[in-house]
Amino acid sequence: MRVAAMTTFNPDLERLDVNLRAIAGQFDHIYIWDNGSENFNDVQKACQQYNNVVSVETNGRNIGVAAALNVLLSHGADIGAEWILLLDQDSIPPEDLFEGLVKHAAADIAIISPRISDINRNESVVNGPEVEEFMWPITSGSLLNVKIWESLGGFDEKLFIDFVDDEYSIRVFLAGYHSIRVNSIVLNHEIGHLKPVGIPFPHHENGGIVWRRAYSSGHSAMRHYYQVRNLTYLRKRYGKELHQENISLPSVGKFIAHSLLFEPNKWENLIAMCNGRRDSKILVGTEK
Repeated sequence: MRVAAMTTFNPDLERLDVNLRAIAGQFDHIYIWDNGSENFNDVQKACQQYNNVVSVETNGRNIGVAAALNVLLSHGADIGAEWILLLDQDSIPPEDLFEGLVKHAAADIAIISPRISDINRNESVVNGPEVEEFMWPITSGSLLNVKIWESLGGFDEKLFIDFVDDEYSIRVFLAGYHSIRVNSIVLNHEIGHLKPVGIPFPHHENGGIVWRRAYSSGHSAMRHYYQVRNLTYLRKRYGKELHQENISLPSVGKFIAHSLLFEPNKWENLIAMCNGRRDSKILVGTEK
């Protein structure tokens, strides 16, 4: 059974239509959870032509990405799906996405992901193996092993949004399961609204040094809050275990510095990030 799950929040309707047209023929069922979109009625209308495949659900509130994914994955599990493809409104999937990923399925593989190409960045194609271990897949385009998702307790709903996929990937790794990337399959995706800013400077990339400009994400102050809160939480909860495995999480300090250097609305973002650092202690305090 081929099942996909998608979350939406105030989506661009043209992009959503392109997305649905690309995936409708690939799946037996597509579950969509809408997180309180202002244009929800339009979202429903956009999905009507796919009523035989697509079902849309909402409670009128934004319950967060983690909770929405857990709802959708539970629906898929209820109808017997063993693997479920996760998508979001900013992705443009290729026609062979599901079949190209699922052929690599195995009982000890938790996540199978495509290579991601951000539509706002001029990224070079790197030659490499068709399939490789990959620690940090994003949510969209990832094919999840339902049994492993159930055994790990689903996505961590405390995080709400941002680093939800990374937190799950960490638990996958620590539990001894595998996450792989199929480099021959490319998913076009928009991560935020990236724009190049500043002058080019050197970056370590693909084993060498490349000169390129930094990017502004265009994320709101609210997203800056969750990014700093959740990253700080992940570092406190998993940092020591990952360090023993020679795996590093991003630096909170570098994230804050990047925001203050390259993002607009610096004062508003700074306040939000300071609040996020403070509130990360609440998340850590909820752990037993």
